[in-house]
Amino acid sequence: MSWKQIEWDEDTITIDQAFKTQDYEIGPPKWGKTRVIPMSNSVKQHLQELYSSALHQNANDFVFCYADSGRERGITWVLKNFKTSLSRAGIDHDSRNIVPHSLRHTLNTHLISGGLDPLAVQSFLVWSSALKQRLTAVQTGYTHLLVHNLKNVASSVDNMYEWRESKKKS
Repeated sequence: MSWKQIEWDEDTITIDQAFKTQDYEIGPPKWGKTRVIPMSNSVKQHLQELYSSALHQNANDFVFCYADSGRERGITWVLKNFKTSLSRAGIDHDSRNIVPHSLRHTLNTHLISGGLDPLAVQSFLVWSSALKQRLTAVQTGYTHLLVHNLKNVASSVDNMYEWRESKKKS
């Protein structure tokens, strides 16, 4: 992700590129479309803090990069830090198949368990057609969720983060 993909005033992030190959080249996302997703307040705050301390702040610079070179952090870095975080949290990742993508499923579960509309969660997480298959053709054709209608989903992420932070202080 580069800084130009963050719309600070709109509280959105535009997803228009992804790792594409085994060599981790960057190109268009697999679904072939640009997606705009709302940014929760806590995500925005963390990104603003990251930006203010970043050495590489040009529009095309990567948000998550090596300080010395500005090169994007690759999958090896992500996996190493993900496993370290799981270990710190006391989660056994060796006997379970927990990967960074598992966080999407966890977030989906928590948001729907929290009472949010599954269609809103589907749009927020950019799920393919799993939930749409449960909708009739008429519902699918006439149900449109705009980015500003998904802000309550982003605020639910803040609520989960605030709850976690309050538990840390207890």
